Amino acid sequence: MRNAELYLEIASHYRAAMLKAPDPFSRWHLEILERSYRMVGESETLLERSSGFARTLVQSAPRSAERPQMLLRIVPPAATGPKSGDL
Repeated sequence: MRNAELYLEIASHYRAAMLKAPDPFSRWHLEILERSYRMVGESETLLERSSGFARTLVQSAPRSAERPQMLLRIVPPAATGPKSGDL
């Protein structure tokens, strides 16, 4: 079972318990737990989906010999304030 499915299953158990809770205080806490687990489950689903997209992009990218070489040039920050000879 995937993590996302497990979290969503736990959320559904909290939802069922919330509907059977006898008092508002218990319902409120169970609702918070249900919402939290549902959010984590939905986030896991999105992360799994996005990692699949990323894997596809990496596999479809041109090989290193075909890629244009990108050069990174580090430029020192501009000096600020008066220089020692300016005083």
